[in-house]
Amino acid sequence: MSAPSASNGRQSGRSQSESLIHSMVSGDRAHVGGLLCNDPAGLCLATRGNMGNEDSGTYTNLVRLASQLQPDSKESSSDGAIYAAPLITIETESSAILVKEYDGHAVAIRVPKAEACVKDGATSMDSEASS
Repeated sequence: MSAPSASNGRQSGRSQSESLIHSMVSGDRAHVGGLLCNDPAGLCLATRGNMGNEDSGTYTNLVRLASQLQPDSKESSSDGAIYAAPLITIETESSAILVKEYDGHAVAIRVPKAEACVKDGATSMDSEASS
């Protein structure tokens, strides 16, 4: 009987992360635009929705750099390093990207912004509130 190869272990870990990601962007969370998960080295493990893997390492670098902004807030990670894990929000006209580190893995979630009709400088929410 042969020992399991390293590639089998990677396959198992990858399928577990893809299963988790699929559960995060389906069902009542289907409104989430996309999700990306990186390993501690910044390599893309899985993506769903409208998140591509071309910038995956950037998200890992962002969480590590952001953790240096509050050096008094320390947490331990799986890779032995001690640093904070803040939530980063990147806002664009059409969506917001939330980036956070969990157990050494950078997770980025793209959330589309609510559709708001802009009329004469007021959003539809403003006009609903005034009626």
